[in-house]
Amino acid sequence: MEVKKVRVKKILSSGKDVYEVPYFQRSYVWDKPNWDAWIDTLLDLQNQDEESSVFIGSIILKIVDQGRLGRVNRFSIIDGQQRLTTIMVFLKACVDHNEILKDDFNEYISTKELGKPIQKLKNNHQDSKIFQEILKSASPVDMQSDITDIIQYVWKLKRTTKRIS
Repeated sequence: MEVKKVRVKKILSSGKDVYEVPYFQRSYVWDKPNWDAWIDTLLDLQNQDEESSVFIGSIILKIVDQGRLGRVNRFSIIDGQQRLTTIMVFLKACVDHNEILKDDFNEYISTKELGKPIQKLKNNHQDSKIFQEILKSASPVDMQSDITDIIQYVWKLKRTTKRIS
C-alpha cells in the first residue's frame, strides 16, 4: 500500500481519474454535527496563508482500472466517501452563490472518457440519482435525502460560503 499526502484540489482537478463508491458501501449519512465540524475546518484554513493545509481526514482509494487508450483511471473509495460527497455538494452550493466559480466547478465534477462526459464521483446505487440531480440543478432538489440536506444547510450558511468562495 502506498500512502501519500495529497491536496483535495489535486484529487478533484485530475482530468483522468474517476472515483466510485462501491455498491456495498453505506449511503451518505453525514448530518449537521459533521458539517459544522467540516465548516469549522474550512474557516480555520481561511485564516492561514495560501500554502497552508488542514487535515480533513483520510481518503483511501484502491485502483480498479488504470486508464489506457482514452479511458480514465478508476478508483474505488475504501474510505472518504462522506468527505468527498460533502466537498462536491459544498462546492456546488458555493457555485450557486458565485457564478464565477462555475468553470472550475465543472472541471472538478466531470471529465471525459472516449470523448464523452462522465462524472468524477459516482455514488453508490442508493445515492447516485440524487447526487447527479444536485450537481445538475440550479435550485434546491425536490427530493428528500441526507445529501439534499447538505444543500439546505449550506444555503443557510450563505454568509459563510460567500466568505470562503
